Amino acid sequence: MTIVKANIDHLEHIVPLFNAYRSFYRQKTDKEGAEKFLIERFQKKDAILFIAYIENDAVGFIQLYPLLSSVSMKSMYLLNAL
Repeated sequence: MTIVKANIDHLEHIVPLFNAYRSFYRQKTDKEGAEKFLIERFQKKDAILFIAYIENDAVGFIQLYPLLSSVSMKSMYLLNAL
C-alpha cells in the first residue's frame, strides 16, 4: 500500500471514494457535488487529504481539518473522513 498527500491532480481518484463514503452514511449520490466540494477544499487549502493506493488502484482516503485549541493553545486536526 502506498499513501500520498493528495492534491487536485488526484481528484479523479478521490471523487468516487468520497461519494461512496457519503453513500455509506445514507447521503444521496452526488459525484458533481463531491467534486465541487473537494475542489473547493484544495483551492481554499482548508483541509488535508491523503489517498491510499494498492498498486495503481485508489482504495481509501482520509480528510483532516486543521483546528486550534484555546485550552491547550496548540493546533490540532479533526479527522472527518476515513
